[in-house]
Amino acid sequence: MEPVLDLDKLSSIPGIKSYCLVKHDGSLVAEKGAASTEVYQYIALSSLNGEAICSLLGHPQFNHMILSRQSKESIIIFPLEGHVLAIVKAPGAATAELNPKIRELIIGSKIKTNA
Repeated sequence: MEPVLDLDKLSSIPGIKSYCLVKHDGSLVAEKGAASTEVYQYIALSSLNGEAICSLLGHPQFNHMILSRQSKESIIIFPLEGHVLAIVKAPGAATAELNPKIRELIIGSKIKTNA
């Protein structure tokens, strides 16, 4: 049996300001922090575009994408099976330190939803 992704553990990782888990259609599954509905759709679209770009470039797998914001925060997008996990990185947090911790948590995990 595959382990279930424990989103609460994301909150314990230093440098994560907020997160959301959305389906590929942009509908919200879970979040910590508040964002508008439009943001969820953009996150899903970004993930699908990342997968398309990797495919066009001949890369076998899309691991993550980083979007920088004017506020010095970054959004790290991780594709998951049928879902997208978006992490808002706090200003000053090192992406190189966050990524392995997040990947360790999500690799091999299965998304558990009520839908």
